[in-house]
Amino acid sequence: MVKTMTAKGTAPGSGQGALDKFHALSILSLYGNVNTMYSIVLVALDSPLEACSIYLKHYEPYLKDPVGYPRVMMLHLFFYGLPLLGAFVYGLLKPGCTWMSDWTIFFAGAVTQVTPGEQTVDK
Repeated sequence: MVKTMTAKGTAPGSGQGALDKFHALSILSLYGNVNTMYSIVLVALDSPLEACSIYLKHYEPYLKDPVGYPRVMMLHLFFYGLPLLGAFVYGLLKPGCTWMSDWTIFFAGAVTQVTPGEQTVDK
């Protein structure tokens, strides 16, 4: 039995439409992560924007810590994480990238290591 192919090169009813929607949502979320990473780096580099000062005051006040460790870790995540996010978008756009599952687990572990835990409160 010969299957007919659509213009995209997939058989009708093969479920590729759902996969394409999932890839589109994944790419949109990756772009959202990139934008969030840019804003956090602006905050870490003492940007004079009002939105950055509000974010710093309400969400991540530890970035103003005089030690500098949180700032260095955010910059580290930016310079190494941003190219990985770009590679993940490439892997979603080009099928057959078998390295995607390995590097996504690696990236998740790296982000978990960078994310600060509970902050100690001065007594």
